[in-house]
Amino acid sequence: MLNKATQPEDFPEDRYEILDYIKENSPEKIMIIGGVDTGKTTLVNFLAKNLKDIAIIDGDIGQKSILPPATVSLAYTKEEFLNISELSPEKHYFIGSTAPAQFFGDLIVGIKKLSDYSEKKLTIIDTTGYIYGLGAEIKRLKIELIKPDVILALQKGNELNYILKPYIDKVKFLEVYRGVKKYNKDERKNIREEKWKEYFKNSIEREFNFDDIYISGSKAFYGEDIDEN
Repeated sequence: MLNKATQPEDFPEDRYEILDYIKENSPEKIMIIGGVDTGKTTLVNFLAKNLKDIAIIDGDIGQKSILPPATVSLAYTKEEFLNISELSPEKHYFIGSTAPAQFFGDLIVGIKKLSDYSEKKLTIIDTTGYIYGLGAEIKRLKIELIKPDVILALQKGNELNYILKPYIDKVKFLEVYRGVKKYNKDERKNIREEKWKEYFKNSIEREFNFDDIYISGSKAFYGEDIDEN
């Protein structure tokens, strides 16, 4: 177990309890659900550093840790790392938007495909903080399709109850860490921009012949040439 001295003094005790539970019960798929600024990624990072040789699916397409944004990404942990943002992706599934509602079908399919692709005994799936309205339905569809063995729910009040009630036997509710950092809309936008810059800083141009490539999931190249009229 991680030395608690490396964590804040008020770090919730239930993090260590759930870590012991995972080690004792060996689930294969864990999904993490919570609203905005509840510490989902912090929890993923804590578990990843204390569980050896696991897979992480970063499904938070707007606030990605495993770059780039607008994709769902699969990475495997390595022996030494400080933050999951250091992990190199094994696979991506391109969504094309940082808004979960825009292409939610692709988002769900991407997480499912990467979950099936994972070669590790344990896969932890991080999700967006979109939990109201359509967001609740997206969470339900993810759970129905992926069938996680354990759902870790970071809940401030009772905002997740209506999503998780049908799956309550799989749910472990965790305290929202009081020290979690909160970001406003502009700050989140700036973070996304910095992550794009970081991802593309060493990029190069490539050319492809679209006669040789089939593009799916897009309306591009499906129309007819526009004449002068």
